[in-house]
Order: sequence, then C-alpha cells, then structure tokens
Amino acid sequence: MKKSLLLLLALILALSIAGCSSSEATEVAPPADIPEESPPSAVPPTDVPAPTDLPPTATEEPAPTERPTPSGPMEVSSTSFENEGQIALKYGIPPFDVPYHDHNFVCEGTESEKENMSPALTWTNIPLETESLAIVMLDIMSYAYPQLPPEAVFSHWLIYNLPPIEGELPEATPGELALPEGAVLGNNNYPEEFRTGYGGPCPPRGEEHQYIITLYALDTTIELPADNNRYSAFAEAIEGHVIAESQWVGYYTNQ
Repeated sequence: MKKSLLLLLALILALSIAGCSSSEATEVAPPADIPEESPPSAVPPTDVPAPTDLPPTATEEPAPTERPTPSGPMEVSSTSFENEGQIALKYGIPPFDVPYHDHNFVCEGTESEKENMSPALTWTNIPLETESLAIVMLDIMSYAYPQLPPEAVFSHWLIYNLPPIEGELPEATPGELALPEGAVLGNNNYPEEFRTGYGGPCPPRGEEHQYIITLYALDTTIELPADNNRYSAFAEAIEGHVIAESQWVGYYTNQ
C-alpha cells in the first residue's frame, strides 16, 4: 500500500509540473505594422497622338506695315542739280533731226557731254491718304517766250502710279531706269524715236529754258490708254485728285 501511495504522489507531481508548463504561454511580438498600399503613381498615357495628328494651331497674320506720319509738307528734291540752279549738259538730249508729222523735228546743239540722263530724285513726307504718286518734268515755255500762255508746256518726263511711300530714283539713261512694281512710265512730247520715258532738255541753241519737276500725291491711281499715255491725258485724269504737290526747278541752256 505504501508503494501505491508513492506512485499516486508521483503522478500528482507530474501532473502539476505539466500544468505549470502549459500555463506559461510564450510571449509573441505583435506583427509589425504593414504599410498601407500606396496608390500607383500616375503614368502618362501611351496613346498621345503624334505631332501630325494634333489639330493645326492658328497662325497670326503679320500686322500691316503702317506708313510713317509725315513730319512736314511733302517734298521732292534732287542731288543732280540745286533747286533754282543750272542743269548740267549731261541731262540734255543729244541733237537729232527726224521727220515729225509734216516737217522735221530738229534738236540743235553739240553732241558733247549730253547723255540724256534722268536726274536723281528723292521724295519724303507723303500724306497718309495718298493712293499713288506721280512725277512730271515740264519745259515752261512762257519763261523763254512771255507771249505764250502759262499752259504752253513741253513734257519731258512722266511717271505715275508710284507707291504712296517715301522713295527715290537714281540717275539713269533711258532704258536703264528700274521702277517699282506697278509704276508706269509715260511718254514725252518728242517724236516717236525718243518718246518713251525721259527725254532731256533741248531748247534752241543758246536759249535758257525753265524746267519744273513736280511730284503729285493723288487719292487714286491713274489709268491711261496706251495710245494716249502722255502728259495732256495725265493732266486731265488727275483733276480733282491732287492731295499735295512739290516742285524742284532748274534751268538749262543748250550748247
């Protein structure tokens, strides 16, 4: 019996030890915080249209060029001779003698130094309302012949429909003068062989004549028929259309 008691005590002791062992739970560290899943970063779309697929962008038209406001009255001037000065022989036409209607047209004098060169011109302060410019060179016959009326003139040069802006013409012999686009070179009063463009002075030998170059600012452009492209028709066409005018005067004596 004593042996049985010892076995019972041993069993109770074993059960006690097992119970203590099972009651000591192992401490486990709590799980680490798991970061929230961040939203995916924005990814540029891959279906961006190629440049050729983009709608065309509007293009701005260039602003129109404004004419400068005149700083004074319109003026024409020349470096070829002084205003109210003498016109050199090189601006005169060489002598000739050609049939003209029922008689001969005679231009007397020497050949020396005469090149029939048109003078250089410059013009400034064009009125803003100008539509075209014109240049005329006339022999004022009443200067040499007081008995003639003021309207008695001989035309030596006519250019019209010049652009309505400041400009210039260089000295040039006939056929070499380059005009701006749209400008028209009219006829002078010489016979047909010398009629187109500039025809230099040729008064009677030994006589001094007065020549006036006039710049006209017009509020229109001029249309003249090819068979009447001369000063008389031009003078009629500009009536009532002259905005401003300026003159440069010279004197020529034939030799």
